[in-house]
Amino acid sequence: MADDIFYLLEELGDANNQKLCFLDNFVDSIAAESWRVHMGEPLAPVYPPSACIFLTGEESGIKLSSFVGNAKSMFLVSSGLRDLIAEYVTKNIEYLPVTICDHRKRPLGRDYFIVNPLGAIDCLDLKKSRVMYSKKDPAKIVQVRDYVLDRKKVKDAPQLFRLEHSRATYVIGPALARAIQARKDITNVKWDELPFSDGK
Repeated sequence: MADDIFYLLEELGDANNQKLCFLDNFVDSIAAESWRVHMGEPLAPVYPPSACIFLTGEESGIKLSSFVGNAKSMFLVSSGLRDLIAEYVTKNIEYLPVTICDHRKRPLGRDYFIVNPLGAIDCLDLKKSRVMYSKKDPAKIVQVRDYVLDRKKVKDAPQLFRLEHSRATYVIGPALARAIQARKDITNVKWDELPFSDGK
């Protein structure tokens, strides 16, 4: 694993493992606030004291892992992975406790956290990335499909952050990635290597 490579988190986790729990729901009682974790906005001001995420009852698997794949753009992790991330990221981030429950409201996992990096880093080379612009406003970015980093812009980036033009995505820095990879007890963290525009 290279010292300067950044990685794009696969929010689905291991989609080929049907035994793993995959969540379609957001935190119960504040489902309308899920946009906050899409945009990197603070969730703490509206967060319930006993937060729960319920399974629908139609899942193919219920096995919990260090990272729980989901359809709500959450960085949802076990306490062990949360503690590891917290060693590397202490500023501009929320760590919010949540219990994962089955559809009958029985707890499956109590020691889980939503990790919410606040804000975003403007670090893409937009000319080299695959960018979709609005037809009505050619200057407005609608979607980024392929990400290419500008090396100079990530020089001082934190070890976990969001991309400015694609805020529902999470980028893991090289030091944190090495720490995660070194821990055999951390499971279901999948990522893709992000290229740099200089090709190095």
